[in-house]
Amino acid sequence: TDSWDYDLYYSYSRVNRSDILTNRVSSIKIQQGLNATTDANGNAVCIDQSGGCVPLNIFGVDSISAAGAAFVSPTAIRNREVEQNIVSGSVSGGFDNIDFGAGPLGAAFGVEYREDRAEDMPDSLIISGELGAGNNATPTSGSFDVLEAYGEFLMPLLADTEGAQRLDLEGAFRIADYSTAGGVFTYNLGLQYEPVEGIRFRGSYQKAIRTPNISELFGGTASGASTTQDPCAGANVQSDEIAFCQALGVPDPSTYVAPNPQIFTTSGSNPNLFEETSTAYTVGVVITPEQVPGLEIIVDYYNITVDDAIQTLTSTTVLDLCVLSRDTSNRFCQASLRNGIGDVEQIFAPNDNIGAMEREGIDWDISYSFELGDGNMTINNNGNYQLKNQDQPTPLSEFVDCRGVFGGACTGLGDFTSPKWRFNQTFSYGVGDWFFRLRGRVISKITNQAFIDDPSAELAQPEIAVNMYADFSMTYQMNENLQFTAGVQNLTNNEPPNYGFFPNVAAQTDPSLYDVLGRSYFAGIKLTY
Repeated sequence: TDSWDYDLYYSYSRVNRSDILTNRVSSIKIQQGLNATTDANGNAVCIDQSGGCVPLNIFGVDSISAAGAAFVSPTAIRNREVEQNIVSGSVSGGFDNIDFGAGPLGAAFGVEYREDRAEDMPDSLIISGELGAGNNATPTSGSFDVLEAYGEFLMPLLADTEGAQRLDLEGAFRIADYSTAGGVFTYNLGLQYEPVEGIRFRGSYQKAIRTPNISELFGGTASGASTTQDPCAGANVQSDEIAFCQALGVPDPSTYVAPNPQIFTTSGSNPNLFEETSTAYTVGVVITPEQVPGLEIIVDYYNITVDDAIQTLTSTTVLDLCVLSRDTSNRFCQASLRNGIGDVEQIFAPNDNIGAMEREGIDWDISYSFELGDGNMTINNNGNYQLKNQDQPTPLSEFVDCRGVFGGACTGLGDFTSPKWRFNQTFSYGVGDWFFRLRGRVISKITNQAFIDDPSAELAQPEIAVNMYADFSMTYQMNENLQFTAGVQNLTNNEPPNYGFFPNVAAQTDPSLYDVLGRSYFAGIKLTY
């Protein structure tokens, strides 16, 4: 008879974040403090004394008092909240009556409902923009929900036959209805073939999507001055663009000079984003030789392409995409506001589905377990070698391969920094109630794009050398219900490499790749019942 298991759960989560902005100067309070006079006793006083105004004297060293400095640099707060509800149910089992002689069909089916909500709540100081460019935002809130149904199956086709120790067909599908992106369908098909015991080949083909997350949709926006090149201005305009630029309101593009390269630009989240789509295929082999018990070797090749990738727009890109469209009603033309004489006065540059990505590489995982003394030792090496890591930020640009490169068009594009190879080397030993693990993390060298273009260039950081880290942890099983864990990360207290200077790189390093905290310690207790 068929045997089925079921699972049902509900999950609720909420994350609150408060950003406190200090030491920002308010343009409004500076004007208020400068607008001063003297009282009957000859003391300087603000004409508008609201808000505890302190008069300012901007002439001379240390001429502004501590009270005056405090008045013009008020503390601002930006509160954000993300909330999620999930209800999910699934069943799994087998159909004993569907059997080709190698085993019954195994399957799993499920339904899930998820609701995400986000709210960005800047205070009045941030909303007003008085703290300067980059320190302003507008309140944003929104939510979306999705109802999904999915299925998975494993169909054994052959077993214990000549030339096929095992042959399995596997697949999966998912149907989803998003309140934002609408209906989507994804699937995966795979085949596993074991010609002889100990060697198994596998491959898969997958169509997938990634819908924009709640922060990308409703995470808020910020505005500020952005250096912009107008494609309709003089030397920038091409002969086949003149007529369209005139349609945009520029009278004579060939002689037009943009009056201000700094354009007020609003960027950030975008409620009109839609799903990214991807195609992926993998082929690999799993080797577990009978002659060497405890040895397992896994090697997989992957190739992934992503279309309609969500990218951050620049003000110049918005103008370029408008001109490229040759359609004044295009969304990029509507996002760039020109006055009656053709000057660009404001640009809206939120995230948009305009990018593409290509990834290709090899993953490996090699482990060997054996008895040592009274315990068991496992040696493991797993890592990745990239053959391709390309990004196309906009339809206007060429694909840029950022494999093992920082700087140029790569830093901050796609993966923040992408080494050619990286691996972990782990030694694990368990004896009795104790378990010890020593892990080494190795990251390949990464080269500055400017150094690749010109090896003679004088650069602060032409190349980042191979980086290595060591971590140690131990676990003690006190009893069947209580477990204690402690350890040290970055034993040698390595500092993160410095990239040199790139305007779009905070702290001039990559915290997603390198350890920025130095040596750190952790401990925990796990209680099961």
